[in-house]
Amino acid sequence: MADTIARVSGAKQVLHMDIVGYVIALGVALLLLPLLPLMAALKLVDVVRRSRPPEQAS
Repeated sequence: MADTIARVSGAKQVLHMDIVGYVIALGVALLLLPLLPLMAALKLVDVVRRSRPPEQAS
C-alpha cells in the first residue's frame, strides 16, 4: 500500500518560471553593470598595495 494518495509524476519543466528567472538575472546584471568600473578600480588598488613590500618600522 502506498504512503501517499498523490500520483508521482516526476520532475516537470515550468517554462514561465525559467523565463522569470532569466528576467530577474538580466535585471540584476543591468543594475550591477555601472558598478563594474568601480570594482575594477578597487581591485587594481588592492593588487598594487599587495605588490609593494611592507615598510620597516623603526
